[in-house]
Amino acid sequence: MAAGEGGEAWAGIVSVRRSGGFAGRVTDGELDLTTDPAGAEAAALLRRIDLSRIPKTAPQPDRFVYAIRIGDHELRVHEQDLTPELRRLVELVLDPTA
Repeated sequence: MAAGEGGEAWAGIVSVRRSGGFAGRVTDGELDLTTDPAGAEAAALLRRIDLSRIPKTAPQPDRFVYAIRIGDHELRVHEQDLTPELRRLVELVLDPTA
């Protein structure tokens, strides 16, 4: 099932691993949708994201790749394929002050 389909309610942990880029650094983060202060915003974003409709283009040099896990769903998204909602979700998980 795709996120957002039928208003699916998400719960649990969202984890993001960003890798690649010019320096090749890896950054990891997690956000608990229930207890984290940004959890409500993240859950609202997830209700608007249809995971089955995320574009899948070829990787580009010096750009990031994101491994995103939401409950039982896991996807790999190249930086250029992030939707505005997915980009904001990644920001919330990797930089809690964003």
